[in-house]
Amino acid sequence: MTDFSDKVAHQARLSAEQLRQRADLNDALDVARPVDHSGVFPDLEGASAACAELTSAGYLTTVSGEGEILVEAQNISTVDPDAVRAFTGEVLAIFDRHGGEYDGWGAPVESVLVPHPRQGSSRIRRALQGLLGPRQ
Repeated sequence: MTDFSDKVAHQARLSAEQLRQRADLNDALDVARPVDHSGVFPDLEGASAACAELTSAGYLTTVSGEGEILVEAQNISTVDPDAVRAFTGEVLAIFDRHGGEYDGWGAPVESVLVPHPRQGSSRIRRALQGLLGPRQ
């Protein structure tokens, strides 16, 4: 059995790596998006209790599987470092409290469109006008 502080440290390392990858992808970390969490439980009783607590905290949850029970939870959040620390700690604690093992989180990348310095924003405006049609 792993100590809770070890689990927190492990998730912090995984989150830091994910945030580095998101920086490389120019992810707009301050843009809210669906954030998915998952983990497994040895029994339905623990999974159900975790889902009830997650639902009270504002997450949508699903339970599936037989034997080893998969719990998935989703909420809308930014993925800036403070938000990641908060939601990871919250979900990890809930899973741990009810006997589950938290696998971690994931979310879509929300890239920021940044104009190339030589092209300027007028090229982007023209491209959008081509897609959207003339203003009326």
